[in-house]
Amino acid sequence: MSRHGSTTHYRRNRQINHVIAALKKDDHPHLDVIINGHPTTLLLDTGAEKTDVTGYAANGSPLKFRGCFETDFVVSDSSGGLLPGRGTCYVTEDDCNVFGMPWIKQLPDLYKAVRKYEIHRSMVVDHVSSYRDAIVANLRTRFPNVFKPGLGRCTTTKATLMLRADAIPVFKKKRPVPYANIAALDKEIDRLLAEDVLLSRHLFK
Repeated sequence: MSRHGSTTHYRRNRQINHVIAALKKDDHPHLDVIINGHPTTLLLDTGAEKTDVTGYAANGSPLKFRGCFETDFVVSDSSGGLLPGRGTCYVTEDDCNVFGMPWIKQLPDLYKAVRKYEIHRSMVVDHVSSYRDAIVANLRTRFPNVFKPGLGRCTTTKATLMLRADAIPVFKKKRPVPYANIAALDKEIDRLLAEDVLLSRHLFK
């Protein structure tokens, strides 16, 4: 009996540890959650202090909400116990399974790990940015032509992709991006579009 109990404790204890390990590697950790008695797996939202539920998915397509409801949920904590919580669950037709900040804040061990990860990431980014700005300033002085707008000398070589006659286009969603990084990513994509490095294509069904 005691042996079985210790095994259960170990298995429950591993989940938070796996999440912390994933955060240290800057991965996108997932969390096993029981919602109203139904087990599921949700992506941990580590991108912002507040999770915004908007009308658009990560790929920019409109989210199709089917409704929302108040629910109980359960997650195992780092001491091996079951940590309950309660919050609003939004149901969509898209694959948008996120364990948001309102629920994270109800789990002290998990919230502490996420906050520690956010602070560490912010410190690393600030430290790297200070060196990057100095390096870029030096390079701009030494090689001004490289930093001019446009494609520079890369204007003659072009690549053409040809589809087979029987090929069927397959839509692939973008990889999940933390909410805090979406603005920077969109800005970079807009820059590449403006310089004709990328070409925009809108697909409609």
